[in-house]
Amino acid sequence: MPQADINRRLLLAIGALLLPAIGDALADTADTADTDTPRPDSGGELTTACVPWTPEVQGACPPASAITFTAGFGPREVPLDPQELGTFADGECCYVVQVVGTVMGCGCNQGRRLLIERLPRTAGLAATRGWHDPRVRPPTCTGLDRARRSHLARFWASVGLNEHASIASFHRVALELMAFGAPAPLIAGAQRAADDELRHARRAFTLASAFAGAPVGPTVLSVDGFSLAASRAELAARSVREGCVEETVSVGVASAMLAVATDPAVRSVLSGIVDDEIRHAVFSWRLLKWLWAESSAAERLGIRDAFATDQPAPEAGYAPFPDDLGAWGIPSDGVLQAAGLATRRSVVDPLAARFCA
Repeated sequence: MPQADINRRLLLAIGALLLPAIGDALADTADTADTDTPRPDSGGELTTACVPWTPEVQGACPPASAITFTAGFGPREVPLDPQELGTFADGECCYVVQVVGTVMGCGCNQGRRLLIERLPRTAGLAATRGWHDPRVRPPTCTGLDRARRSHLARFWASVGLNEHASIASFHRVALELMAFGAPAPLIAGAQRAADDELRHARRAFTLASAFAGAPVGPTVLSVDGFSLAASRAELAARSVREGCVEETVSVGVASAMLAVATDPAVRSVLSGIVDDEIRHAVFSWRLLKWLWAESSAAERLGIRDAFATDQPAPEAGYAPFPDDLGAWGIPSDGVLQAAGLATRRSVVDPLAARFCA
């Protein structure tokens, strides 16, 4: 089937799922004890570094802390776990490393981001089993070379970090709703969404760990500069950007990932994410409906302006992924970005026009 036809069918499916659900929402009048080894950086690409080695004992590699990564693995790459002994193969010792200072991910939208001072905030990576979900079956890695497994680990670690940050984002919403006297169902919806994001993060980190061959999870999430909305107008503007736009667009992105995935473990994870993201999008529009009803004429004008001016550009600084990883949930970067943009134009914009009419 041509890619254009796949894209058309995908958008029809997204519209069929989202438009009735959000339309109903707008019309509705009812209202483990593992030890972590964190790294003190702000996150980076997860990959594998191999160095030539002649072991004193057959097949034995030294701890990663004893290795100086050279020959293409420069000083900005640090071992994820300094105590890792590495894997010996073909005269080399290989270690899981983190490339400090790079932007992780595909540069596309994944869930409700945690924006602090209008910039997305995520944790870094840690070698930890504390985010492993034993209910996630292992993905099929047969036939995957080291480079492709590294790409898959990097991608799913990025998904995990975004979902991890979404936990904080939804808890912030719950606090803000309480501060502005929102009805209990909205607060419950924010709390449930945070629980969903926790589940998504664990499942994504479990897949990343399987592809990396080492446990992967988040390190500390810096909350420097974190604040709650100081006014209802500020809460409404952020609800447009982080909720109605980003959560709705996330359904399109996750649906594009699910559409190409064939690995059973990956499909199971993505199916759950798509279902939950649809509910999160509906929640976001319900929240905005409540804010609209509570707002003055000037505040409603601010909501209209938020829809008109919120046109986020793709994130910069990320490395494109290969085009042959669709079976594990990674379409090409172009397909992911196109899915997000098309969802904005075919779902978000018409809903915004209807909402603000």
